[in-house]
Amino acid sequence: MTPIMVGLIKRIRDSQALLDSVTWTIATYLKFTFRTTKWEKRGFEALHAHVATGEPVIIICWHQRLIHAPMSWDHSKGKAATLRSASRAGVVSAGVQERLGMIPIEMHDDASNMAGSRKIAKLMKSGVTLGITADGPEGPARIFNGAGLEWARLTGKPIYLFASSTRRRSFWNTWDKLMVPKPFTRGVMLYQKWDGVVPRKPEAGEMEALRQKLEVDLNALTSDADAIMSAD
Repeated sequence: MTPIMVGLIKRIRDSQALLDSVTWTIATYLKFTFRTTKWEKRGFEALHAHVATGEPVIIICWHQRLIHAPMSWDHSKGKAATLRSASRAGVVSAGVQERLGMIPIEMHDDASNMAGSRKIAKLMKSGVTLGITADGPEGPARIFNGAGLEWARLTGKPIYLFASSTRRRSFWNTWDKLMVPKPFTRGVMLYQKWDGVVPRKPEAGEMEALRQKLEVDLNALTSDADAIMSAD
């Protein structure tokens, strides 16, 4: 991120009026691109059937493809929470996520993270689905940090992978080359129940093997989404 962008984000975070204006503008644009895109959706039936039982799930996508993830969630099926960092960019992201109907939960890198963890556990116990980025908030890009596996281990909830792609799009000059869809295009959204089994008490090396597997599977699903758009 350039010094100019860092300075701009600092100004936005430090001014509530400016923060409200920016998050409203971003959320409005994302809604506009979502509504003007002709979407092909796959895997939604299985996801909806699962959450209809009252059991939440853990949804994982790459940070690069998070733009339309909140709007892929059907809020009539239940509430969903997302994690955000305590950084300046995280404050902006949380404002946008909230305008899109999500429940943003601030997470830290230190011991104070315990409060956020308790809140997540309580929300999931009440039926709230958790959405997280596999490589967020700051990468490295396309390297799964394993956090989703830990939540699956602690809660026993299944993991669903998410990927999206559109024909018309741009890639921002961020650490993950964030994909920003353009309006009036075609797009695809894919949900896939992950077939990995996360044990409550994993043996040595088991979580790392699962981490590598999920990374490969999420890359494959994302490549499938891009391939569908390329062939369309």
